[in-house]
Amino acid sequence: MEKWAAYFSSSTTDEELKEIAESETAIREAMEVEDMFTKDEVTKRAYEKAEKFHRDQAAQISYAHLSERLDNIKNIMKNLQLPAEKAMEALGIPAADFHKYRSQL
Repeated sequence: MEKWAAYFSSSTTDEELKEIAESETAIREAMEVEDMFTKDEVTKRAYEKAEKFHRDQAAQISYAHLSERLDNIKNIMKNLQLPAEKAMEALGIPAADFHKYRSQL
């Protein structure tokens, strides 16, 4: 753990980093990846694009899940004539999550 702290510390010299990398494979690999991104703009942009894609994909899945839940809540409210909290409770949505949905019903 101390070696990782030294790796991330701005006060660690290049010489010290080299010594740490020689003794710790994972840190050496991290340094190689870091070097690749800081020296190669094309690789850096490709990595950033891939990360953005993954974040966007996660957001879309989250939104789809939220929309599906809202539709289910609305259907229960309509078909069973239940208030929003009871409909959410019927779907097993924890009371702590009511605020996520209530404003959209």
